Amino acid sequence: MKKRNIFITSALILLAPSVLSFSQQNSQAATKLVGRTNTITSLVDSTGKAIQNRGLAANTDWQLGKIININGNTYYQVSTDEYALSTNMNVVDNSTTDTTDTNNDTTTTNVAGKTGTLTAAAKVVDANGNQTGTVLDAGSSWKLGETKSINGNDYYQVATNSYVISLVVKINTTTTNDNTYVAPTPNNGLIATTNVATKAYNYATNSYDQTLPAGSAWKVSKLVVNKYGSYWGQISSNEYVWLGDVTINSGLNLKDNSEYIADFATGIK
Repeated sequence: MKKRNIFITSALILLAPSVLSFSQQNSQAATKLVGRTNTITSLVDSTGKAIQNRGLAANTDWQLGKIININGNTYYQVSTDEYALSTNMNVVDNSTTDTTDTNNDTTTTNVAGKTGTLTAAAKVVDANGNQTGTVLDAGSSWKLGETKSINGNDYYQVATNSYVISLVVKINTTTTNDNTYVAPTPNNGLIATTNVATKAYNYATNSYDQTLPAGSAWKVSKLVVNKYGSYWGQISSNEYVWLGDVTINSGLNLKDNSEYIADFATGIK
């Protein structure tokens, strides 16, 4: 790796890549994984505590190690107990997930239609890289759509206008019949995307609270139907959205997958 000079700014000491290199045997990532910073990048330890007076210069290359989740964000290891935010780096060499064509252009393996399991909790972003407010749990599995490059990194589609960074997704290699479609179900891949700005209903207080932005995607852990045949999806411990305001990524039979609560949301304050 090309050695770069150390330089100092008034607020940050930036270290050369050769200083922070470490043994590849510590890597949980691909066999050969290098990241290039797209901005001046501060560092944290594995607990998320900021490392003072140390950082990475913009446009420098770093051998990457473990990929971990800290407070819902994905970080790459660049040295012993020093981690950089993944959105501040573009992966420039990943021989496990990338293939090279005859023109030496790097292309990404097609995962559309396959199932992926998250190796860490992952924040969902839209097609422009904006966070939607949804965090998908580590260990959850998702039917994948297109692969999209966002800010120099590959992201996999998990719902309409909803993507997670590919490096925290383990592709399920089990052979299945491609003609068999398994519909996402509550707490197993079901996502509700708001069609308009939508108020979330709080079951504990029987009132509306936060307003969800239009186009945001939310993991649905439970479906409820009331005596009027109105269906609601649970998006957090006590919060639900009315399915009339959202689009779900499944053609499942709502009646067979919903819990009946006669007076649910029938007299909202």
